[in-house]
Amino acid sequence: MKGVWEKRYERCLICSFCNSRICHRKQSRTLKNPNRWFYICPHDKKFNKWEDDVKPHEWILVPYCGGCSAGLCRVKRVFSGSHPGRIMFLCRVKEGDGSCGYRVWQDELETMEAARQAEENRKRDAEEVEAMISNQNQLKVLHEHISSTKDRLFQIEAEVSCCEVEMGLLKLQLEKLSKNKEVLEGKHMIASKELEQSQKLLEEKEAEQNAAFDRARASLEDRIVPAYI
Repeated sequence: MKGVWEKRYERCLICSFCNSRICHRKQSRTLKNPNRWFYICPHDKKFNKWEDDVKPHEWILVPYCGGCSAGLCRVKRVFSGSHPGRIMFLCRVKEGDGSCGYRVWQDELETMEAARQAEENRKRDAEEVEAMISNQNQLKVLHEHISSTKDRLFQIEAEVSCCEVEMGLLKLQLEKLSKNKEVLEGKHMIASKELEQSQKLLEEKEAEQNAAFDRARASLEDRIVPAYI
């Protein structure tokens, strides 16, 4: 194998007469088969085949030249030696006319393509595994966050329950204080009334005492005045 491997291909049909030419694809202009596509050998005009009659195994993938930009490679089939029927792809420019010298066996190219595909599959699988591991790590973090959130929620619920108990106790104390206030207010009212009554009695006694004093003084004056007359 010589030259750089090219990854671009075209599905082609090889002439079954000369076994070395890529057939040209053309469109029929006849009245019997209008616009029907067919293949014809550029070397042996006797070979032609309708595109819809080509069997799947008759197609081959021909690469573009990997050594220059000459385009689709030429096809050469070996008829002698230890591997008759083996196909080689060559630069379409002939040697001596500026060929880059690119050549590769079909089976080698298929092996390389299979290896490339396997490597791409390996990379894709590795990326998928890496993505899966990343997703698992993210899922683990999410589970830990959910667990932590649940623990915090349980803690908040416990705190709320304690607050409700404390609020209940405070409510009972408030009710007790309210009752005590009512009792004290009642006692205060009774004491106020008793004080008012005591003050009233005191005033009445003072008035009586003052009146008695006035009477005593008047009586005394009545007794003293005749003695000096």
